[in-house]
Amino acid sequence: MSASLRKRRGVHSDGAQDLVAPDAADTDKSNNNNNNNNAAISSSSISNSSSIERPASPPLQFMPTPTPLSSSPRTTGGRRSLSHRDTQSSAATTSSTSSSNASAGGDAAARKAAAMQQALSNPLAWNCHKPTSSLLSSASRFNNYRGLFNLCMLILVLSNLRMIVENVAKYGVLVNPLRWFSWWIEDPYTWPNLLLALSLNIYIFAALHIERRLADGRLSNNRGRLFHCINIFLELVIPLVIVFVAHPNPAGSVLVIGQASVIWLKLVSWVMFNGWCREERAAALTGTRPPVDRWTASDIDFVYDPPLLYPNNLTASNLYYFMLAPTLCYELNFPRTRRIRWRFLARRIVETVFFAVLLFALGEQWVVPTVKNSMKPLHELDWTTMTERVLKLAIPNHFLWLIFFYWFFHCVLNAMAEVLRFADREFYRDWWNATTIQYFWRNWNIPVHKWCARHFYLPLMRAGYSRPFGWLAVFLLSALFHEILVSVPLGMFKIWAFAAMMGQIPLAVITERFFKNSQYGNVVVWFSLVLGQPIAVLMYVYDYLVIHQKL
Repeated sequence: MSASLRKRRGVHSDGAQDLVAPDAADTDKSNNNNNNNNAAISSSSISNSSSIERPASPPLQFMPTPTPLSSSPRTTGGRRSLSHRDTQSSAATTSSTSSSNASAGGDAAARKAAAMQQALSNPLAWNCHKPTSSLLSSASRFNNYRGLFNLCMLILVLSNLRMIVENVAKYGVLVNPLRWFSWWIEDPYTWPNLLLALSLNIYIFAALHIERRLADGRLSNNRGRLFHCINIFLELVIPLVIVFVAHPNPAGSVLVIGQASVIWLKLVSWVMFNGWCREERAAALTGTRPPVDRWTASDIDFVYDPPLLYPNNLTASNLYYFMLAPTLCYELNFPRTRRIRWRFLARRIVETVFFAVLLFALGEQWVVPTVKNSMKPLHELDWTTMTERVLKLAIPNHFLWLIFFYWFFHCVLNAMAEVLRFADREFYRDWWNATTIQYFWRNWNIPVHKWCARHFYLPLMRAGYSRPFGWLAVFLLSALFHEILVSVPLGMFKIWAFAAMMGQIPLAVITERFFKNSQYGNVVVWFSLVLGQPIAVLMYVYDYLVIHQKL
């Protein structure tokens, strides 16, 4: 057999046959000849192994399937004419090119099968060793730990199941839905929370009335700003004072103070944005600054048609749409979806109800007994038992916090957005991958982050303050609101939430400098979340019981 013919048939000079598709009917005969040649060469090599150094085995080579002679295109009169086989080959090539990415796994399997067949035909063709790093080392770039993740989830489920069984065996079934409703409507004649929630509409209409006067020119800018500041100040302070003095139900007070805080943030955004619109309109009239086009062709499909302009937005319907929308930053035209997805909305409503009940049930069955049992060692300053109680409370507390995150940021906000056809659904990002404290706070609550950046941080930058000062000011404002949301409903002023927020400033500096984009930074972030919250919970419950003489 000549060298060229052996090459066409896929046979090396040493007689080892490559794995190629046969192109003739005498495949069996060729295989027999090749096997005889291989046997002869092998016996010759073995007999001369003592005097001749064996060459290194060639690496695995895979030759493409040769094109049969009959499949070459025919030419007629200088023009290339395609036969039926040519047409099929061209279609197959086009299909293979378009799906090359999807068939990567199939190609790998084919190469593996080809290597196995070649190793079976010639033992010397298989190189057993190559430079390879261990999978668990960073040099391997291996990142598929799905099996270990499933193992961790199984261990987590089993350990928590054991704790649940132990809790039920020790305390019995403590869940009582009737107690939940009686807790919410306790002392209805001395309960001002409902009236406070309804009274917040007064400040919304007052802001609308002031802004209309400013748009008409019947009120000067200085007086309008002063009236806006007074209205916004009273909207937040009056509910805080009434709740702190009247001592209504703490659960209802948390909702009212939270609602007052959200409306306060929305009113600040609404007032500031309309002020920017007035400045832009005045600059456009004087020709000192051209108007800014905030809309593109793709955006107009998802907003009002035509786009809403100032002062046409100063209506009660527009303002209340913003008050109900799951955002804290006002815009003249919000992105809107074309229709309501009723199945999606039904799923979110079912999830909202289910996880709300689950939060109450787990809190009453799992967290409340642990907190009650922690008061005595905390009062006696038994540090060993206190540490054990904190660690025991850490898991159920963090579990409830994760459920609350999914319930509120995914279920509740998505349900509200679907009803209002609000298209911006970025309520959170991948905060669970945070390697720094800053990354966590920028991504776990996107509406608050956007408000802080737009209406607090950037105005400070435009006023000439430094970036570190603006960053500290944002942390200070966030710590203040966290303290208000906890201390005022409980009828006491403590600094545990404020101190916990401000204590994250040095931790943020440490993670930013030493652990940014590292796995250890993510561990530090989770460690602060898991252990920081139960300590604050125990301190607030203990102070509440001491102040109200229940301990």
